[in-house]
Amino acid sequence: MNHKQRLVVIGNGMAGARAIEEVLRCGGADSFQIAVFGEEPYGTYDRMKLPEVVAGWQSAEDILVNSPEWYADNGIRLHVGERAAVISREARRVYGADGTMEHYDKLILAVGSDPYVPLIRNMIGPARALRDGVSAFRSLNDCSRIVSLAHGSARVAVLGGGHLAIEAARGLLARGCHVQLVHRGSRLLGDHLDEGGAATLRAVLEQAGVEVHLGKSISAVLGETAVSGVEFRDGSRLDCRLVVLAMGLQPNSWIAAQCGLTVSRAIVVDDQMRSVDDGDIYALGECAEHRGEVSSLLEPIWNQARILASHLTGSDPEAAFHGATRATRLRLLGVDLASLGMIEAERPTDQVFRFPSARGEYKKLVVRDGRLVGALVLGSPEEVALYGRLFASATSGASLSSLDSGALAAQLVS
Repeated sequence: MNHKQRLVVIGNGMAGARAIEEVLRCGGADSFQIAVFGEEPYGTYDRMKLPEVVAGWQSAEDILVNSPEWYADNGIRLHVGERAAVISREARRVYGADGTMEHYDKLILAVGSDPYVPLIRNMIGPARALRDGVSAFRSLNDCSRIVSLAHGSARVAVLGGGHLAIEAARGLLARGCHVQLVHRGSRLLGDHLDEGGAATLRAVLEQAGVEVHLGKSISAVLGETAVSGVEFRDGSRLDCRLVVLAMGLQPNSWIAAQCGLTVSRAIVVDDQMRSVDDGDIYALGECAEHRGEVSSLLEPIWNQARILASHLTGSDPEAAFHGATRATRLRLLGVDLASLGMIEAERPTDQVFRFPSARGEYKKLVVRDGRLVGALVLGSPEEVALYGRLFASATSGASLSSLDSGALAAQLVS
C-alpha cells in the first residue's frame, strides 16, 4: 500500500524548482508523490540568463535548469504548459485550465510575478494584450518576441531603471540596436545605489552605448499600425520602433485570493513559509510576503526553499525564515556590484569611507563603532568578493581592526 502524501507544486519557475530540489534533498521522495503545474511550455530555465538569449549568446535549450526528462527521472508528474486555474481547499484539489486535476495533502505556491504594465495610452492592442511593437521582458516567449522585433539597428526604448531593464539593454546592445533606457526615477538601481554609485553605473552604460534618460515618465506610445516613438508627460518625444517593459514586477496572488488565503502585497506567510490561513499550503519567492517584505533576489529565495523543505519533510521542523539580509550581488554590463547592508550613514557617529576609483569603479564603506555595517562596491569580481568577506566577518561580530584584510583594513582604521 502506498502511504506517501500528495505534494502539488503550482509554478515551475526557479523558486518552484528549487523547492522541489530541496524537498528531494531532504528525503522527500520517500514521503511524497509530487505533481507540478508549469504554465510555460518548457522545463525550468534560468531567468537570469534571458539577456543572453536576447543577445543571441545562448539558446532556450542552453539555459534549461531542469528538463521535462529530469522530472520524469525523479518520478514527478509535470503538467507542462498547464496553468493551474482553481484551488479547492475543501476538496484539497487543484484544477488546471484544461480540466486536469490533482489531489493534494500539501501544496506549494511558487507562482512568481508578472511584469508591471503601466496605464499608458496606446500601450494595449486588441484582445487586451500588448500591442505590436511593445513587449515585456520576463519569459522565453518575451525574448522571442523582442528578437523578432529588434531588426539590426532598430531604435529601442527600454522602460525601467532596475536590474531587469539594464540587463535587457545589454542584450539589445548585442543585437546591434540603438538602446535608449528611460527611467522615471532620478537614479538607476535606486534601491541599491547611492547618488555616486548610480552616477558611476550611468557612466558605464553610456560608455557601452546606452542613451540614458532619467526623471522621464511616459504618457503614450506613438504610432498607429507600427510603433514610432514614445511621448513623455512633459510633451517631449523619443523616437523608437520597439518598446520593452522592464519597470518592475507584480506578485501573482490571484489564485491564492481565489481560494480565500490572505493576500496583501503578496501571499502572506509565516516564518516556515506557510500561509497564515492554512498550515498545509506554503508559498515562496516573488509571490510570497513575509513580515511585509517580498523577496525577488535569488539568495533569499533559495533560503526560503531550504526552510520550506526542511519544515515540510520534518528534517528540521524548527527551521525559520527571518527575512532577507540587505545584501545584493549583481553583474551588470561586465561590472560586478555588491550592495551590502547600509549604503548611507544613519547616525551622526557613523563613518563613511570613499576610495578614489578608476572609471567604472566605485567603493564606499559605512562603519559604526569599529564595525563594517555597509559596503557599496562597483568593480572587479575580486574587489566585490573582498568587500563581501569583510561584511560577512563584520556581521558575525568582528571589528575592522581584527580583520585580516591587509592594506584595506589598515586604510579603514587609520
